[in-house]
Amino acid sequence: MGAYVTRQSWTGCNGVVTSFAGTPAAGNLAPYSSPGMTRDGRQKPDVVAPGTAIASATSLDITHTCPAPPAGSDLLGDGMNHRMMSGTSMAAPHVTGAVALLLQKNGAMTPAQVKSYLQTHALVDGFTGAVPTKDWGYGKLRLGDLIDPTAHVLSPNGGELTAQGQPLTFTWTATDSLGTVSNVDLRLSRSGPGGPFEDIALGIANTGSYGWTVGGTITTNAYLKVTAHDSNGNSGSDLSDAAFSIGGPVGIGDEASPIARFALAPPRPNPTAGEIQIEYALPRDARVRISVQDVEGRTAAVLVDGPERAGRRRAAWSGRIGNARASAGLYFLCYETPEGRIVRRFAVTH
Repeated sequence: MGAYVTRQSWTGCNGVVTSFAGTPAAGNLAPYSSPGMTRDGRQKPDVVAPGTAIASATSLDITHTCPAPPAGSDLLGDGMNHRMMSGTSMAAPHVTGAVALLLQKNGAMTPAQVKSYLQTHALVDGFTGAVPTKDWGYGKLRLGDLIDPTAHVLSPNGGELTAQGQPLTFTWTATDSLGTVSNVDLRLSRSGPGGPFEDIALGIANTGSYGWTVGGTITTNAYLKVTAHDSNGNSGSDLSDAAFSIGGPVGIGDEASPIARFALAPPRPNPTAGEIQIEYALPRDARVRISVQDVEGRTAAVLVDGPERAGRRRAAWSGRIGNARASAGLYFLCYETPEGRIVRRFAVTH
């Protein structure tokens, strides 16, 4: 274990600025730091840590007296509970504390794993030069980022109703206090918050949105899990706050069959160069809303908005937004019901 300088001077208990004689500027190797290698040729030191002008707890077994100015003092103005010291004996506790933080973060680690982490994360700068060396080892002690990124599921976040074959957009936020989120994993449970989870998309960019065509088995107990990763191997996850449902393929059935749930048939024709026809169903009297939205989530038209009687219903969209013809592109037909939101995708062509 080597030592380097992080501070040249301090203010003593009597207010006098004091320093150890011969201390080089901060950043330099401490003059008492012994060089390597070992006698049998092994690399030492491994890293160097702060060792000069380090405040350490004072023993109360002896009486301490603060000298009168202008004399300097290594005792500090906190009731002389700490004093300034230098040496590799001050550098070693820094490394010990760093190892404790690693174990707290990662759990059990072998000595070899700890050593490898400290070597690969050590700071290399203009003082150390290329490493490893007999003086600096692999560089200055540095742990890097040990803080997990934060993820938050936005949708589906509980109560939504979707169906096999429908488009579903997962949305989330993910941030990292000490850097950036490098990638995100999306997983889905169909049996509650405890999983098991199936992979939807792994290692994708942190765009905050991902489109998925609903598939797999139906469930009323689905949960989305978002896991954010940073560049230092940290990760943080979040789950939907409550369950959402995945039903069977949406269809409104024939006129003779009973209506089991709110349903929205695919708009026809799709793609369309003009008007589209819409069929939807209500299993009971309810207030519903059907709207057309563009890819930016803006409402292009509201087709139904209010109480509707139970049964099969039809609506149409003229393909116009206000007095103008809708631009070519992708649009979404959104059916909002007391049991959730059903979305159908269609394209407008010219």
